[in-house]
Amino acid sequence: MLLFYKGHDGLLLKHQFPSDPDKCGRWNYYILPDNHPHFQQIYAMLLAAQTAGKKVRFYVDGCHQGIPAIANAQLDKQ
Repeated sequence: MLLFYKGHDGLLLKHQFPSDPDKCGRWNYYILPDNHPHFQQIYAMLLAAQTAGKKVRFYVDGCHQGIPAIANAQLDKQ
């Protein structure tokens, strides 16, 4: 699920296997901050993957607004 939510400056993603490796306080969502240098590319990848039914893998690093922040994304070919 992709969600823009008032009060957050980024894209929230509900992930199938959520975690909170950096102890941000939230484990049920990840956030792609809108100031991420590749925000537009990752957002486009997520929309394409959702449309095509493909999986995307995330690497989170640090916290943004108390939510694990997405650092990298990878589109699976399967």
